Amino acid sequence: MKKFVSCLLAALMVLSLTVTAFAADTSSYVYVWTDDNTKLLHVQHYAYDVVGAYMDIDDRVSIKGNSLYDMAGVMIANDIMTYSDNKPTVALNNDGLYFLSKDGELRYMEHSTDQTYSVANVSADYIELDIESMALRAVSGRKSWNLWNLTFSGNYKRNDDPVVTKGAYVRSYADKEDPERIGYDAYSNGKRILTTYCRISNVWQQDYNVLLSSTCKGAKFCGYTSAYSIYLYDMQSKTVYEFRLDDKFKTAYTVLKGETVYAFERNDAGFISAIVTDKGTHAVGTTTTNPATPAPNPGNNGGNNGGGNTTTGNITSVRNFLDKSMAYQNKTLVGTLSYANGSLSWKGNVIYTGNDVVDFGVTKSGAAVFTKSNGDTYLGGTKVASSVNQVVYDDNGIAVAVKTTGNKTLYLEA
Repeated sequence: MKKFVSCLLAALMVLSLTVTAFAADTSSYVYVWTDDNTKLLHVQHYAYDVVGAYMDIDDRVSIKGNSLYDMAGVMIANDIMTYSDNKPTVALNNDGLYFLSKDGELRYMEHSTDQTYSVANVSADYIELDIESMALRAVSGRKSWNLWNLTFSGNYKRNDDPVVTKGAYVRSYADKEDPERIGYDAYSNGKRILTTYCRISNVWQQDYNVLLSSTCKGAKFCGYTSAYSIYLYDMQSKTVYEFRLDDKFKTAYTVLKGETVYAFERNDAGFISAIVTDKGTHAVGTTTTNPATPAPNPGNNGGNNGGGNTTTGNITSVRNFLDKSMAYQNKTLVGTLSYANGSLSWKGNVIYTGNDVVDFGVTKSGAAVFTKSNGDTYLGGTKVASSVNQVVYDDNGIAVAVKTTGNKTLYLEA
């Protein structure tokens, strides 16, 4: 169900154009590209942002080998069928994400960050795409099935990430705003103490505001040791450098020189366990040494390099599309409020069923608000107003108020 007020405004804007102007196409589309640095293939779905009035990525996934990663860089599955341009096995469209397992199982998720998936009643070899790379139908042998005619059922838990998620560990994730930027969060005693970002050749240590390198090529050549040092590989000098926490990452110490590094291997906790080079594999100590003094402002997400992989406060922005509202706390997706096939869902849970929802959004505290065609408006499941004809958003897309037919503004939260 499209948001009525936003669509009406868009229609009025189009009518106001002169006869020599062309209206911008707001149809959804998909863009597929390969990052030459990380060797990741990205599949990005663009939809019209009704508040910002521009096309924006509302979901994206990345593929490496037989592994599929969600919008936050977390693994969805490690058993997908090999992707190729002629036989794509992963696709996004307006309805959601489709992907094939190695044995031909066709799976579906409404959004890449959902925690479960459903399975179709057919097996397939690949997914046919239209000219805009939108999923059209799954194909098996000589027979084809239209996606919209398939039945998907079941609630199957997505990949269990083997990486430790308590005590001392490292989590890596993709920045939703910049597909080439990878974030690394290091945890000690279950608390995040360090955040480091890699983008193309730059490595930025967030907590101490230090640019560690401008020549390190992306996430492949960066990581934490179990002593919370940061290892970088400089390709020009063929040198692996160590930046240590105890001197606030100010000094580059040489660890290895004169060898071409292929990769940093990591253990289950995400710490570097070995350096793989053209001359062999060099082991790195993996006994965790918890720092005596934590980094300054642990958990800080401030500044232009902001990021982080935890949610600790209020909603800071919401991206409102025609059929969904995606709520964020800084760079982290907190939850999606979506309306499809007569069901309004918040964080994957149905909160209302009916074909009469005309507008919706998410408040600063993370509550879902929606208005029905009769003007009744609900906040967090409780009716809060009547005779409403519009949800009002602030500059960050957060739902802050509603307007009644008498042009009265009612604020949703203090």
